[in-house]
Amino acid sequence: MRGNLLVLTVSRVIWSMSNSIVYPYLSLYILELGGSKPVIGLVNAICGLFVYPVGGYIADKSRRARLVGLAIFLYASNFLLFIFAPSW
Repeated sequence: MRGNLLVLTVSRVIWSMSNSIVYPYLSLYILELGGSKPVIGLVNAICGLFVYPVGGYIADKSRRARLVGLAIFLYASNFLLFIFAPSW
């Protein structure tokens, strides 16, 4: 593997590992911060309905490999915000 395929593969592996570690506990974490079950659904819906399609559109219109690699690292680091949140 070389070029874009290598970048996308490595980025996907890093993203999958970080997502698999954090995502199963995200709902429980939101509940502990005082969020409700509808809020958990809303957070997941917003990500699924708005963030992913917009990110895909932007990746298609620009330099894919660089943008997708950067977006995956930003996505993974986004979960760090939950660590520093004092309350919901």
